[in-house]
Amino acid sequence: MNPKLLFCSFLAAILAAKDDPNVLRGKWELIPIIPDLVDGTTYFPAYIDDTPNEADATIDMFIFQPGLDAYWISSIRGSSTSEELKHIADSYFSIAKVSYFDNDAYPDLLICTADRRTLRFLKNNVRANIEAQKREQINPEHIDPSDKLDDWSKTELYTVIRNSKIMDFTVADVNHDGIPDIILAVCQKEGACTMVELIFSDTEKLIYTSLELWFDNSGILQILSANDLNSDGVTDVLYLSQDHTISYVENHDPVYNSAFLINTLSNNTNYIKRFTDLDLNEDGNIDFIYTEDQKVVLLTRVEGLWKQEIIYQGPFVDSMVFEITRSGSNDIMLLFENEVKWLSQTPISEAKNEEFSFTWTNNKVVYGYKEFLLEFKDTHKWASFLVTNLVKKGTIDIIMYSEEEGSLYWGRKEKLNLEGLGWDPNFWIYLSSYVIIMSMAAGLFHAYYIEKLNKEHQKILEGQHPSDLSEEWKKKLEMMTPQEKRQHFRKTTF
Repeated sequence: MNPKLLFCSFLAAILAAKDDPNVLRGKWELIPIIPDLVDGTTYFPAYIDDTPNEADATIDMFIFQPGLDAYWISSIRGSSTSEELKHIADSYFSIAKVSYFDNDAYPDLLICTADRRTLRFLKNNVRANIEAQKREQINPEHIDPSDKLDDWSKTELYTVIRNSKIMDFTVADVNHDGIPDIILAVCQKEGACTMVELIFSDTEKLIYTSLELWFDNSGILQILSANDLNSDGVTDVLYLSQDHTISYVENHDPVYNSAFLINTLSNNTNYIKRFTDLDLNEDGNIDFIYTEDQKVVLLTRVEGLWKQEIIYQGPFVDSMVFEITRSGSNDIMLLFENEVKWLSQTPISEAKNEEFSFTWTNNKVVYGYKEFLLEFKDTHKWASFLVTNLVKKGTIDIIMYSEEEGSLYWGRKEKLNLEGLGWDPNFWIYLSSYVIIMSMAAGLFHAYYIEKLNKEHQKILEGQHPSDLSEEWKKKLEMMTPQEKRQHFRKTTF
């Protein structure tokens, strides 16, 4: 084979490995993180007291247990089950959300109090206090309790009137000024619901103006998203209504209208999970993928009309959209009671003998979701999970919660090789190996053929012509001097 062609084939194989559909195959291990949690616990991994750009950065995690204050745990990577839960004071909540709300790199907490009347901001001072202790060489064990630094400072942001309740809230940049704002859904005892926007001008000093949006609606159960649906530069707020429809608020200050989007599939849904905005077919229009009643649903707009398509239906307990094989891929992970499945975004042309119930077109390429089962060494009964990237090295991790055991596990595969050989150090190792092998092979071939050619040339110089030599060449050789023959041999050989 031509060496150049062989090299190109080798390089193509390396680069093709980046989209290898089997990148998650192999055994996964489960590492216990935290035991003895109450039913319904939720969690959120984050750099609570460290930043990802530090060489020795550690991953921490918020823990939200119903009926208790919020907690956090430090360094969940490789932590033992005896790791201490760290208490966040004044964090008894009915709704809790993590948000990078101010100007630092550390996540803060926004909670709705247990009576659903007050939105409270808990600023993360953990890292700032650690640095202060280092500077002042303070020994925490010898600090008077009254002088201890407050790791989580509390601010009451907004309180609704009596007999009203905060149903939900979300963080979004409503006025597109680069500063996060807060949107609350507020319902009164008699049933009338409004939305309140807290428009911040300074998140460090917590300076904001409030704007209440009155509009006709049938009640608000859940805020789903805040997006520019109509490409008019205005943030529209999507919500799940009490009549089980997905609607949105058209935000045309000072007039606000509720616009019907679509009915939910089951017509009795009180909560939608994992409502994720994306552009699945990359047509410039926003799409949504969410979970409802054991269905993964795509909500997309076709010729101006919104429609739903079922991507997957089955007895799964949780789902999540995540980039796995490559940047921009919209793969889906599914959690079942005793297993995890991966739906990989795959071109139909590459999936031989595969049948797809759901397909879509992206840049004239037809895609479907190819299903793979992840292999875990141990089995547990799962209730929820998070697909995340703890190590930040081209791998994914899965944090899994067993409600039956009340335990959190970290599911990891030590070497996923998600980017194939890519351009990481492995690529250069393989490339160097290829060059060495090809050089050795070329040397062997050269040594073998040059000896053979020299013998043939010597015979020709002595007047012994090969039997298969044409008469034309015999005449040319007979007319050449020995010097001309040698010069000709050098040109044809080398």
